[in-house]
Amino acid sequence: MSTVTFQNGNRQVTLTASSGTEWTGGENSRIYFDLDCTGKRSTVSKLYEVISGSTPDHKITQGCRTFAFEYGIDANSNLKKAAIVEALETLVKAL
Repeated sequence: MSTVTFQNGNRQVTLTASSGTEWTGGENSRIYFDLDCTGKRSTVSKLYEVISGSTPDHKITQGCRTFAFEYGIDANSNLKKAAIVEALETLVKAL
């Protein structure tokens, strides 16, 4: 389990990623992480590691590992999106 706290607009949000579920379909293989986000609205709707294949989602590369994510409903400005990406980069380093 990994946790990161970051500023999202005028409030602080804590995002926690815990053990994932492996999924395989065709040439794609992924590990989806369970996410828990404080607050009423989600900043990240899904986070997963790309084991093989491709993805249309936003990507973060850490070493030789590739992670992908989708923004949640509370990522409604460029400033919030930048903070989310920075927080996710910190989070995936710990995974």
